[in-house]
Amino acid sequence: IPFPFPGVLWYTEKKKGGRQMTLLDQIHQWYQAGEHEHTVNAVLSLPGRDRTDRLLGELILAYNNLGQYSHALLVLDELKPRLRYTWTWQYRRGYALYYSAYGASGLPKVPDLLAEAWEAFDNALKLDPPEHIRKECLEFLEWIREDLHGMPASL
Repeated sequence: IPFPFPGVLWYTEKKKGGRQMTLLDQIHQWYQAGEHEHTVNAVLSLPGRDRTDRLLGELILAYNNLGQYSHALLVLDELKPRLRYTWTWQYRRGYALYYSAYGASGLPKVPDLLAEAWEAFDNALKLDPPEHIRKECLEFLEWIREDLHGMPASL
């Protein structure tokens, strides 16, 4: 998707080789700079028909990085019929659920959300993710095991 987008303040930037920057190129730059709110604003400014699964995946990633886990989960629910059998969808869902389990500061973690996060990370592992994601899933599963230690287990 090339720049500019109607309704969004964009600039056109030429990259090496004279290629025009795409929205995904810009999102990658924002990700690297930790400017996730720009990704949210850009994707949400697009008409619904232009919000591809890939762009919605970037929106989920941005929401997760901004700590807006409930928003991430809403987008994940929208994509569930098409993407639930991908490690990416399962991993991002597990991530959002794990951090949603923290709730407000000082409150105990929510065991039901931790159990759902466990299931999502376990499913991601079964879908053959890249090695670095596999390691992260295993780390999250260990944290969940530790978090649930001493709680009434529902796993």
